[in-house]
Amino acid sequence: MSRRLLAVALGLLGALALAEAGVRLGGLQDRWMPSLVFQMSSDAAVHRYAADPRLVYELAPSTSARLPQAEPWGAPIRTVHINALGLRGAEAAVGKPRGTLRIVCLGGSNTFGAAVSDGQTWPDALQAALAERLPLPVQVWNAGVSGWMTPQKVLRAEQAIAEWEPDLLLFQLFNTGPRNLFVPEGGLDWRRQLEADPTLWHDHLRWVPSAGPGPLLRGSALLRVAVLAGNRLDRDGLEPGARVEALEIAARERGRDSYRALRRSTTVPMALVVVPAGGHAEWWQEAVDGPVLDLRALPRPDLPGIDEIHPSAAAYAWYGQRLADLLIAQGLIP
Repeated sequence: MSRRLLAVALGLLGALALAEAGVRLGGLQDRWMPSLVFQMSSDAAVHRYAADPRLVYELAPSTSARLPQAEPWGAPIRTVHINALGLRGAEAAVGKPRGTLRIVCLGGSNTFGAAVSDGQTWPDALQAALAERLPLPVQVWNAGVSGWMTPQKVLRAEQAIAEWEPDLLLFQLFNTGPRNLFVPEGGLDWRRQLEADPTLWHDHLRWVPSAGPGPLLRGSALLRVAVLAGNRLDRDGLEPGARVEALEIAARERGRDSYRALRRSTTVPMALVVVPAGGHAEWWQEAVDGPVLDLRALPRPDLPGIDEIHPSAAAYAWYGQRLADLLIAQGLIP
């Protein structure tokens, strides 16, 4: 290599090194990333980073909190307890007593019960309704986590099948998009989450190398900023916080495929719960076969928040009664 070419090469390397240092010192990626990723910060006191990074975040076992009112129809203070199994509600033993019916409910904030206190969620209401109707002990476990998408619910269902002996799995539908990043009380740490599960790059950003982020993207702040700049342009014209349609569609398809794969791999009965707020239920009913418990199809009383995604305790009590009716009518009680 001639001295001139060597000088040019060294000059380029020096310029890249300076640019890399400048990007790192300037914090550009930290300023841009929050506007490009979808986040979950609700009730952070009872959530934590997930032990399995594919879940991203989960409920923190053995925690309790008194949380402020979340909806106009809720109490001024909500009491929330997460048991040792990482489920909302009272403590429960993994071993299932003989003759007991155990149902595990998987969903997002509607299942978790984001506006109500312990004992007032729809899984609680369903347990009470089934206990009135059935001549056997009933356990309905609440495995809902605010903001969880279908692949996360499927992963938790796989755990339930392996460890908890469920007789029935109920999946509540509403969220079907990219997995949210967790924002604890200390703020968004996107590096921790994207490094733990690099597939999250594809959940949130459309313009990422097709082979995945790779060591170069993970190691170079300059390259990351170039990728983020392309994705900022991709969102040009969208409202702040709006989701890119292509990412939504891709995430729905991943969710559909994971749900179908679970159905093929297990003998445990499964059913979809569609709440009055709806969500993307029409798409799901076309894309996924199997039983559907559709509360939108039923006449419903005028109860606070009954058509909202975070309804009142009275609305959840109605959910429980009607879901019990549908489970029995469709022969889904084993």
